[in-house]
Amino acid sequence: MAAAKSPEKSRLKLFKILRTFSASQMTSFYKFLNSPFFHNTDEVVRLFRFYRKQHPEYFIEKVNDEMVAKRLFPLAEHGPKKIKNFRTDLLKLIEKFLIINELERDPVQSKWLLSQAYHQQGLPGFFNKQLLAIEKLIHQKPKDLHYFQNKVNLSHTRYFHPDIPKFLQSGHLLKELLENLDEYYLSAKIKYAYEVRERMDKLKEVYVIKLLNEAQNQILTKELMQENPIVRIYRLLLELQQSPPDQLRFLAIKNIYFEILPELSNADGQAIFKYLINYTIKAIAAGQLRFVDVQFELYKLGLEKGLCLHNGRLTETTFINIAILAAHLKYYSWLDNFIADHKKFLNPEHRTTLVYSAKAYAYFNKGEFNKTAELIAKIERPITIMKLTTLSLEVKTFFELAITNDSYLELLNAKIRALNRFVSKENGLSPKKEMTYKNYLKFLKLIINFHFGIGMDKTELGQLKKDIEASSEVVQKPWLMEKINQLFKKREGPKPLP
Repeated sequence: MAAAKSPEKSRLKLFKILRTFSASQMTSFYKFLNSPFFHNTDEVVRLFRFYRKQHPEYFIEKVNDEMVAKRLFPLAEHGPKKIKNFRTDLLKLIEKFLIINELERDPVQSKWLLSQAYHQQGLPGFFNKQLLAIEKLIHQKPKDLHYFQNKVNLSHTRYFHPDIPKFLQSGHLLKELLENLDEYYLSAKIKYAYEVRERMDKLKEVYVIKLLNEAQNQILTKELMQENPIVRIYRLLLELQQSPPDQLRFLAIKNIYFEILPELSNADGQAIFKYLINYTIKAIAAGQLRFVDVQFELYKLGLEKGLCLHNGRLTETTFINIAILAAHLKYYSWLDNFIADHKKFLNPEHRTTLVYSAKAYAYFNKGEFNKTAELIAKIERPITIMKLTTLSLEVKTFFELAITNDSYLELLNAKIRALNRFVSKENGLSPKKEMTYKNYLKFLKLIINFHFGIGMDKTELGQLKKDIEASSEVVQKPWLMEKINQLFKKREGPKPLP
């Protein structure tokens, strides 16, 4: 018997926005909607009250214009058209509500707008008081690019004061403006240069970073390293980025990062944390396995300081990366506690899939391959972001099962073909990442051939080991090396008794 088709959710912009609203946001918006200042249409309020009953799913069958018109305006002509017009008005009010909320979260921007309003109203005294209030607020903020940009804007407004001719202004105001502009430029240049080089490395994109050397030289002469946390940390990261993996240097920079973390904005703190994680991933891929423990400890600190959560959510990638690390390092009790404590931060739609995956990695590293396969089988449709890791774990699991029971060989080959198809088709992988998986599959097939006696002598196996060691573009390198070493032991056989 065919499974019942799930009702389809509306894809209209209005409902996509409303789905993100919490219960408290829905209540606040209802109060906002009832204010006569913003509109005077009772029908829009009625429409929202009806939609609110469908929160948060908004299935098409319950919110389509024809059905809503019959419920709210059964006697009206052109009811669906009326609903469409009221829905457009409701969307505009929702967007206005979001704008006001953002302004309330950003007091500096709110005061900028208020100062402009005072100027337009011809109230210079109130305008000047707002500038003083803005200056005070700016210095209470983290020293991110918004901070430096606000300082530039404030200096600009003071020098080009709307009520004072600039030739009557003191020269120090212009000097202050230029200094603030330099600091903003240098901070932005050094920050964005790191991001550019990350993309050049990962995605093989080509950029010309103009004036970077000049900016770095200016940073040294202006002695911004101690006073400006963005300049300090990104300059060190740029130097690290251009050098071979260096654990001691990395740990020193990591310590500086956590030392200045309270001075950084949440956005900068999380961005730099991600850069540090990416550096350890790159180092591990290059064969620097000492970084495995470093990465795990970095994640633990990130969890402790809230750096792994984004808008109250733990991303699927972060959750599974932490689980893979803990399982690899055999911290099984820690992993159980991690899953129990942090699964609540996962997207509810994907929570079960991710928990199954995390536990499957634990079983795999314990050598309980049948249990691993059983858990993976429960993952009916892995989310796109998880499909690659799920297929990779399946391949490894059935390899381990096949080398002790060749009845699994056909299933292993099927899993390899599935992984190869996924990697080869349009899937959002960067060319570099696609190549690392193709190399992995190429090496794995050769290892399988040797395991099952299909060609390859010990000399060829030795060459394969050298090829894997030399490759900087292959995933699962430690596991492949482990399998190669097992083959050497198998080839040599047990040592004779003395």
